[in-house]
Amino acid sequence: MTTAQLLQRNLTYFWRTNLAVIAGVAIAVAVLAGALLVGDSVRGSLRDLFLQRLGNTDHVVTSAGFFREQLAADIQNHEEFARGGFAATAPLIALEGSITDEASGRLGTGIRVYGVDERFWAFHGQQNRAPLNREILVSDGLARELGSSAGDSLLLRVQKPSEIPAESLHSKKEDLGRTLRLTMRESLSSAALGEFSVQPQQSATRAVFVSLKLLQKDLEQEGSSNLILIGEASRTPTTSDKSALLQRILRDKTSLKDYGLTLRTLDEGGSISLEHDSKLVNDSLAETARQTAGRLSMRVTPVLSYLANSIASGERSIPYSLVTALDEESFAAMRWGDGEKGRRGEGAMGRRGGGEKGRLGDDDVTPSDRPVSASPRLPVPVSPRPPVSPSPRLPVSPRLPVSLSPRLPAPRSSSTNGPPVISVFAKAI
Repeated sequence: MTTAQLLQRNLTYFWRTNLAVIAGVAIAVAVLAGALLVGDSVRGSLRDLFLQRLGNTDHVVTSAGFFREQLAADIQNHEEFARGGFAATAPLIALEGSITDEASGRLGTGIRVYGVDERFWAFHGQQNRAPLNREILVSDGLARELGSSAGDSLLLRVQKPSEIPAESLHSKKEDLGRTLRLTMRESLSSAALGEFSVQPQQSATRAVFVSLKLLQKDLEQEGSSNLILIGEASRTPTTSDKSALLQRILRDKTSLKDYGLTLRTLDEGGSISLEHDSKLVNDSLAETARQTAGRLSMRVTPVLSYLANSIASGERSIPYSLVTALDEESFAAMRWGDGEKGRRGEGAMGRRGGGEKGRLGDDDVTPSDRPVSASPRLPVPVSPRPPVSPSPRLPVSPRLPVSLSPRLPAPRSSSTNGPPVISVFAKAI
């Protein structure tokens, strides 16, 4: 018996079993093929959804705080901007808030709030007229949720930004939010950027658009923004070279003000002071200042001033005074008075405790008989442009269209200030 005959007889004799095996294989192949098709369709649909929400956005410049609105124009006017393949920029304010329909009382929370002007719509090639005065544009989904239509009065509430952490004694405990009474002009479909978002999410985006100038005024952030959109001239995939070029342009155009930093010359002591809007200088910035001072052969004097609940001596006490901590060498070198006494640490500042004359011991306190600034100071020399620390592109699935932080930039209000960072993110297709 040949092999062919054996195979034929085997298939004939076990035809029922073989037929079941063939049917099972066919079903398995159909299931796997269907799953692959559905999965690819879902990923493609999500990709198209995210790209539609991004509009013409290819790169995002963002910060935990606010920077100059003019920074967007400075970036666009850079000589390498157009040569690098970039087309336009658009500054805006992006926050989270809540909104209420004044007539029905319906409330929407977790709302994306965008402060925009005509540059935003021109950037995306839209013909929409920017909201003016107290007009508000609402996404279709949010309008249906609130039951609102054109002409309705809406109450928008956003948190007032603050560089000072909420738990700090120096922070405000009241008036932490702003409520704006606005008139709904129209609802926007997704095709009209009604669901604009730089965050990837599957659910519908609930967004509102208000006047940039109005939001800046109510937040007391005139001339500031916290988000810059950057578009490329061509629709080719973003490359790492373009991201690196954009980071170099950003380094050239950022200033100390964009990082919330102030550098000023002190009238007394012959030094300069580096200060942060949050009233505290973090370790990263302090280390950068020390390194810069070292290269310039200058001495760094870290200073910490804080609010004391009370200072008491015997039965007498003074509430809410400022206490400043210095190291021993810095205190001895300070010239609070005139002449030789001032140079030895005497004069206007008296000496108490058991420390050596002109120096502070571990248990010494020296009261001042003259007013002092409430701003904590770190008198150090710094370069005109501190190094920017751009965030690297975050690893995501190759099919997802964006590589961004999980949340929109929000003002620092309830946590200690981090390093002054302005980050650049790129769209990954």
